Amino acid sequence: MASKNIPINFVELRALITALGRNCLWLKARSHYKNALSMGCYPPLEGNLYCRLLSIPCYLSEIEMLLALEVFIVANASNIQSPCASSPKLQIVLKRYREDRGCKRKDYKTAVKRMMAAARISNPKLLVKLMTVNVAMEQVFTLDQGSAQKWLKENMKWAAKVWLFQ
Repeated sequence: MASKNIPINFVELRALITALGRNCLWLKARSHYKNALSMGCYPPLEGNLYCRLLSIPCYLSEIEMLLALEVFIVANASNIQSPCASSPKLQIVLKRYREDRGCKRKDYKTAVKRMMAAARISNPKLLVKLMTVNVAMEQVFTLDQGSAQKWLKENMKWAAKVWLFQ
């Protein structure tokens, strides 16, 4: 569609990615997510790649959150596979506000549940722990190093091909 200058409806694209993931069509979901990232459907990851902090908007589905976590883990694979005792932990901030409007308290609580669901549907499961609340009243989680190592050990062959950006 983009090559033919047809406008892309990001809401429908996000719904498609979520539906594909919920139906276990992960290859297609990942492919569409990666394309959507490059088209600006999601917040840019350039600032987050190879950084130990991932910001996830509260409006994402659990599938989109999981895919963002996968990109984050692959980008930080070297830090995860050779952890240094003095290095900071991998952190995830569940962003409360979108660019255009605030996120209501009830919606944010539901987003926290989606974040936890995203970690559970990962294969193998990821362990995400609530660490603190920042000054913007956003939940800050830590990604357990051991569960991230296990995820990398089982998935790095395909994940590097899918998520490493050329």
